[in-house]
Amino acid sequence: MNINAYLAPIRKWWWLVLASTLIAGITSFIAASLQPPIYQSRTTLIVGQAINQPNPTTSEFYLEQQLASIYADMANRDLLRQAVMQALDLSWLPQYNARALPNTQLVEIITTASDPALSQVVANEIAHQLVLMSPSGVQPRSEERQQFVDSQLVIIEQQINDTRAEIEKLALELGTLNSARQIAEKEQQITGLENKVNSLQNTYAVLASSTSQGASNSIRVIEPAELPTYSISPNRFLIVSLACMIGIVLSCLGAFVIEYLDDTIKTTEGVNQILGAPLGTSIIGYIPTIEDDNKLDYVYRNPHSPVSDAFRILRTNIHYLNQNLPAKTILITSLGVSQGKSTMAANLAVSFSQENLKVALVDSDLRKPSLQNIFGVDGEKGLSDILSGSHSLKKVPLRKEGSSRLCLPSGPVPDNPVELLGSAGMDGLITELKDCVDVVIFDGPPLFLSDTLVLAGKVDGILLSIQLGTVRRKEAQLLQEHILQTGIRILGIVINRAPKSSQYPLYHKYYGVPQKKSKGTFFGRD
Repeated sequence: MNINAYLAPIRKWWWLVLASTLIAGITSFIAASLQPPIYQSRTTLIVGQAINQPNPTTSEFYLEQQLASIYADMANRDLLRQAVMQALDLSWLPQYNARALPNTQLVEIITTASDPALSQVVANEIAHQLVLMSPSGVQPRSEERQQFVDSQLVIIEQQINDTRAEIEKLALELGTLNSARQIAEKEQQITGLENKVNSLQNTYAVLASSTSQGASNSIRVIEPAELPTYSISPNRFLIVSLACMIGIVLSCLGAFVIEYLDDTIKTTEGVNQILGAPLGTSIIGYIPTIEDDNKLDYVYRNPHSPVSDAFRILRTNIHYLNQNLPAKTILITSLGVSQGKSTMAANLAVSFSQENLKVALVDSDLRKPSLQNIFGVDGEKGLSDILSGSHSLKKVPLRKEGSSRLCLPSGPVPDNPVELLGSAGMDGLITELKDCVDVVIFDGPPLFLSDTLVLAGKVDGILLSIQLGTVRRKEAQLLQEHILQTGIRILGIVINRAPKSSQYPLYHKYYGVPQKKSKGTFFGRD
C-alpha cells in the first residue's frame, strides 16, 4: 500500500479536519482572550560574603548554600507571609515562590499577579522581610550597638593605616643609618609597630564578625524586582497553536477510525482485488456523476459532454474486449441498490445507437422497474405480459425511440418474477430481439436477487455497475462466490458516479465552456 492509500481518509474527510481545526482555534482564542493577563516579578538575594573574598574556602561556600536553602524555606512560611501582608496592609498575597538556586548561595523569589505593580511590590517586600529576619537585619533594639561597632571599625581601620605609614617611614630612615645602635633601635621600633598592626587587625576581625560585613550568616538583595512591562500568560499564540494541532490530530484520527469502521469498497484497487482478479475481469469504464435532474437521456441531450465521452469509451471497450466472443445481449446490474445501473443502461443504449447500431433497451427489473419515467408508460403492457403468455411481442410492440432505438418496458409487476425470467418464454424473447436488433441491453435488478442470476445465465454477459463507498466488502465477496458458482460471464466492471475532477480533469480544460444542449427528448427530436 502506497502513501496515497494512507492519505485517502484525510483527503476524503478534509472538511472534518478543517472544521475541527477552525473550531479548536476559535474556541481556544476566545477562551484565552477572556483570561486576565498575568505578570511576573523576580528578585534575587545572596547569602554570606564568600563571593567577595579573594580566597574563599569550599566549606564557606557549602555553608552558605545550606543557609540559602533555609532562607528559601523561611520565605515560604506563614510567619513571613503575615509580616508581608501587615507591612503592605493587604488581606491576601498573590502567588509567589521562593527557592534556592542549585549549587549557589542565591535565593530567588518569583511573584505572579494580575497587577504588575502588585507583583513588583510584593516581591521586594518579601525580600525585605527575609533580610529583617536574618542576623544581618537591622533590629530597633540593636541599632545603637551596631552604630558603635561601625564607628569603632572606622577608628581601628584608620589606626591600621597610620601605623603602616609610620612603618614605611621608619623603613626608609633605616636605610640611611650607619650606626649599629641606631639601626637596632629602628628595627625594634618597626617590630613594635608591626605587632601593633597585627593586634589592630585581630580586633578589627572580631568586631567585623559581629556585623554583616564578612558574616557567613548574612543575606542581602542583589537584584531587586522591576515593574514587569509584558504579561507571561496567557500566551494566545501558543494556546491557539496547540489547540489547532490537537484539533488536526483528533480529526485525522477520527477520519481513520471512520474509514476503518466503514468496510465498504472505496478504491479501484479494492474493486480489482475483491472482484476483478477473482472473476477474471477488470474495470473497463468510469462514468462521472451526472449532475442533471433528467439523467436517463443525458447522453442524448448532451452528446459533447465528458459524460457522453465516458459512455463512448465504455462502448469501445466492450467492442474490443469481446472481439472473439461478441456480446450481443448485455445485462446491466449492480451489487446494491441505487448504484445508477438504470441510468447507465439508458445512456449506454443511446451511445450504441449513435454508432448507427440498432439497439433494444429492455426493462427487465420486474420487482422495481426504473425506466418508467423515460418510457412514460407506467402500468402499461410490457415484458411481464409477454413472459406470462397473455400477450406476444407482436401485441406488445417495441416502442420506437428515434431511428435506431427500441424500448420494451417492464409492464405490470408480477407475483413470480423469478419464474418468468427463467421461463422458456424469456429464451424465445431474447432470440426474437437478437434477430431484429444489433445489441440488446437489459436493465436488470441488483445482483443479490435471484432474478439477476437467472437472467444472467441467458445473456451473453453482464456489466457490473459499482459505486465506490457504497458496497461492503463482505457483501461483495459473497456475490463473488455466487458468480463463480453459476459461471456467469462478466464483461467488465464499470465505476459509476465517479467524480469528474478525479477521472476526467482534462475534459474540463479542453471543452472549457459547457456545450450547447441538443434540442428534443429521448423519444425523438422536436
